[in-house]
Amino acid sequence: EPDVVRSTIAISFSNDGTRFASTHGDHTVKVFSCPRGKQIISLEGHPRTPWAVQFHPHDRDILASGCLGNECIVWRISTGECISRTNFSMSVARASVSCISFHPDGNKLAVTSGRCLFIWNYCGNSEEERKPKVIYRGRNLLHMVAFHPSGNIIMKGERNPPSVYSNETSPTEPQFTNFTLRLTLCHLSFSGTLGDPFLVIPRAVSYNDAGVHFSPDGRLAAACVPRSSLDYRSYHIAVMLLEPTGAYSMGTCLWSAPLDEGHVISLTNVRFSQTSHHLLAGFSFRPSNPVLRWNAEHLEEDENRFGNDQSRPQVKVVSVFCLDEQSSVMRSLTADVIMDGAEDEINAALFIPGSGSSCGIVYGTQKGRLRMYLRNLE
Repeated sequence: EPDVVRSTIAISFSNDGTRFASTHGDHTVKVFSCPRGKQIISLEGHPRTPWAVQFHPHDRDILASGCLGNECIVWRISTGECISRTNFSMSVARASVSCISFHPDGNKLAVTSGRCLFIWNYCGNSEEERKPKVIYRGRNLLHMVAFHPSGNIIMKGERNPPSVYSNETSPTEPQFTNFTLRLTLCHLSFSGTLGDPFLVIPRAVSYNDAGVHFSPDGRLAAACVPRSSLDYRSYHIAVMLLEPTGAYSMGTCLWSAPLDEGHVISLTNVRFSQTSHHLLAGFSFRPSNPVLRWNAEHLEEDENRFGNDQSRPQVKVVSVFCLDEQSSVMRSLTADVIMDGAEDEINAALFIPGSGSSCGIVYGTQKGRLRMYLRNLE
């Protein structure tokens, strides 16, 4: 476990798996070695908390971060210097940077800020070339963007308005439907023009890009979506096909894991392993979560009866699924249940890049912990 820091928000791994970066509530981006967990550098310069971080797809010495202070920075880790910087407070967005994504060629970034999606050619030769270009303006706030591994497809997540939740057959909606994104996949031309959507996922429970993921091989996408288009009260983690094949059309759900309301509310992360054969789900359980209510009530009773020496109940905060086996949880990481929730509330969780899921997992928590599990998870 690396040194405790203040509120871990996001995590990203370098392409070779030897480094990972994390963003924190003290406005820093910290870079650690893997698997030792030794801090390499703390990058300082954001005016507010950096909400997003991404390593360059080919160069472990370069990473980008975007913050709530409307700013995006590309850093060189070896020197700690800022390679390029842009501020969206002076643009049409005038809003926090909610998400960033490197194009697979590494020369440009997709950035969501407010209701706008930008392409930022940070490597441009002139100031004009380096100026972020708006390629989409939404009706509502954009919370995620991701380049497909091919580079010619982009996925954006736009927050659904409250009217989406109204349903004559379901007058009362679960708590988690207060935050869903409308995901659209579009082709992106070489000139940076966004095409019409070719796949739309009307609802996905996700607060940012951590809740939606392309598989590294580009064939699949994972998200938490309704189990039926006619019932928005029941959700599952779904792995959907992006390439039509045989009898299966694009968007077909190939694998799913049903979640109860307590787990849907607390879901913060969905991530494929490097081989695309495994999937992890990370959860942040708050005191009001129904999953914790029973445990918390009995914990208080036991402490009153037996003192604090009793072993605490635990809750699964990370679950690892094998996509070759329908819905089965192959491994789990747990945390103690305490009076104000779970000891570890997961903000970000990732497989350590390597073969399958055997290399382990890194996760960051609301309290600032960074934990590394290097044991074999097979």
